[in-house]
Amino acid sequence: MNTALYRFYDKTGNLLYVGISDNLGTRFYNHARKKPWWPQVATANVEWFDTRAKAAKAERKAIRSEHPLWNIVHKGRPRRSARVKPSPTREPSFVPSPEDAKLFRVYRRARKEANELLPQVREFAAQALKDGATVGQLSKWTGLTDEVFRRIARAEGVERLRPPTVGREVERADE
Repeated sequence: MNTALYRFYDKTGNLLYVGISDNLGTRFYNHARKKPWWPQVATANVEWFDTRAKAAKAERKAIRSEHPLWNIVHKGRPRRSARVKPSPTREPSFVPSPEDAKLFRVYRRARKEANELLPQVREFAAQALKDGATVGQLSKWTGLTDEVFRRIARAEGVERLRPPTVGREVERADE
């Protein structure tokens, strides 16, 4: 499988980040969702390697020799001067209204409580799957995605009750 070595640059050509991935779409999406430096990305450069090992070696070499601002692995923490500054389109002195601040506090508390319940939910789900519950049922009951429960089923060695429908040909009744 081919592996990509990618570099992200800001609008002035400064190297922001170097990484590797077997699935660029997913990797770029995750960077966009989670990384504070993502709004600075103006261009990307992609180089393909025929093995992940070769791409990883090239990544380490690039990080050590090109000094991207945001890579942590292979070089240590980012320099203080490299941290993202507030976007010029946002007021750096923004303060949420008291109502918004309260909403954020309530949301943070609910997220924390939900995260604390996850181990119990996973344990229950593993047993429920063994007892015949479907991933669809568990998803509907919890609001988590089907994929969460598919992964639990695989990890627990739960056999599928029916074969997968994705990727197989379906016989048509009119033939």
